[in-house]
Amino acid sequence: MKLTHLLLLSLLFGGVPSIALGATFPGPFPTLSSVNVKAGLLVDGKPVKSPAMVGAGKDFSIVWSSTQGGRCVSNWSDAFMEANGTTVGSVTASRAFIITCFGLGTAQTVKLQVNVGTTDLSVSSLSTPGLKSSKKKGFYIAGPFMLKASVKNTGKLGTSVPIRVRFEESPTGTSGWVASGEAVVPVVRGGGTVQIPELARMGNAGDNTRYYRVCVDTERKVDETNEDNNCSKVIGPFSFLAPTA
Repeated sequence: MKLTHLLLLSLLFGGVPSIALGATFPGPFPTLSSVNVKAGLLVDGKPVKSPAMVGAGKDFSIVWSSTQGGRCVSNWSDAFMEANGTTVGSVTASRAFIITCFGLGTAQTVKLQVNVGTTDLSVSSLSTPGLKSSKKKGFYIAGPFMLKASVKNTGKLGTSVPIRVRFEESPTGTSGWVASGEAVVPVVRGGGTVQIPELARMGNAGDNTRYYRVCVDTERKVDETNEDNNCSKVIGPFSFLAPTA
């Protein structure tokens, strides 16, 4: 057995076989066909498939196990690692994580890809189903209607928390905005669109003119590439007349 082989066995399995000079070699020891390496990623404590999408500087976990292996090496550590373990860290740019675990007569490598992405939320639509136009230009028939809107994530990184949405109205469309209702939408995946629960409104004859808009992530819980596009376009004006017989 060559000296280099003995040193490798020492590093991987914690010792050099005791072989006297000129003695008969022991064995052969049974070799392994596989070391059954499994590795995965956890983002926000939940398992995700590779390639995974994370935010820059946000912690995630790498978990690995080798049921038949001895030691493992990786491209994120310069030290030998145990056959089972977990490590936590973050990245600022997309990269691959590679781990190789060794057993007698074999080795196995697993590659995990982690990509860095961003989130950008906006209101992709806002409409007033149920609202009926009157014969008088610029006026609508008094009665119930709905405010219907949807939220879109134009980034590649999905949100990890529910998002609060606020419906607002104003007498001018430029200032004096007040909340008329709120809703919560679940996680919005990267590139995805989610419908906001509709808000019921009542148009009463003689009420002052109204304008409407919807704003998302009003609690500023989501880190976004653009925080200035979270409110929808303003729709209106809306004035109401009593229905005619």
